[in-house]
Amino acid sequence: GTSDVTRGIVSLSGNWRPFTWLTGRSTFGADYADRTDEYYLRTGDDPLAILGQDGKRNRNEGNTTVYSADIGGTVTLPVTNFLTSRTTVGGQYTHSASKDLLAQGTGLPVGSTTFNSARIRSMSEAFEQIATAGWYLEETGIVNERLYLTAGFRRDRGSAFGKNAPAPIYPKFSVSWLLSQEPFFPKVASLSNLRLRAAYGHAGGQPTTTGAIRTFSPGTVGLECEQGSTSILTSLGNAELKPERSTEFEG
Repeated sequence: GTSDVTRGIVSLSGNWRPFTWLTGRSTFGADYADRTDEYYLRTGDDPLAILGQDGKRNRNEGNTTVYSADIGGTVTLPVTNFLTSRTTVGGQYTHSASKDLLAQGTGLPVGSTTFNSARIRSMSEAFEQIATAGWYLEETGIVNERLYLTAGFRRDRGSAFGKNAPAPIYPKFSVSWLLSQEPFFPKVASLSNLRLRAAYGHAGGQPTTTGAIRTFSPGTVGLECEQGSTSILTSLGNAELKPERSTEFEG
């Protein structure tokens, strides 16, 4: 078998600082991947076949495209002579789409490699796309450039969520103390930097792409002396489907 993969990645980022207390940033990206997998087995070459030893050919063509955007800004202002406030707000967006087409042929005659000549032919196609968007707010209080107290949250919404599910909110809190910069900390030649840190927050895992929607699969139905095509319900879906929530602690 053979595989052929083509991939292209484009990224554009920028930074903006109109004032000493205000900075902005943005990043936009695109990722495209195209692949083709080919498998061919001549008649009589299948070591696992006992009878017939039919020739086979499989061809799978697929591509995936991902777009992303990340925009944010930070305001840093002194509150007192020892306390500084740093406020960050931003938003993120991601869209992913993939498509696969699989063709299979079994029972190729000797010397033939085309699907048209296969005794048994089948084809399947799959398409999937998902989009997520979210925004976040974070506030950090900086005491004497040594103690950092941070609180924030983010709120997300995704196409995989149930239509009746509220957009979840994920809070986070952290504290970081640069202990080695304190006046009372003893000077040690072998220790130049000592930082203590602890963090607590919530995170969410994306649901499956089709878990929230009602899905159908194709089928056949007998109509007197003929067969007709129909749709078969395979999943009822869940309009209340929410992301899986997890709690994290670092220290």
